[in-house]
Amino acid sequence: MGGDEIRQTVKEKYGQAALRVAGGERGRCGGTGRCVRARKPLE
Repeated sequence: MGGDEIRQTVKEKYGQAALRVAGGERGRCGGTGRCVRARKPLE
């Protein structure tokens, strides 16, 4: 997969995600629906 193909794929994926968010869909973490903090937040 070349650089142009990667850029196009990323553009498509981000576009799909943006449409889902605009439609009211909430975020998910890892497909499990549970978010876990792996690190301490930056202060």
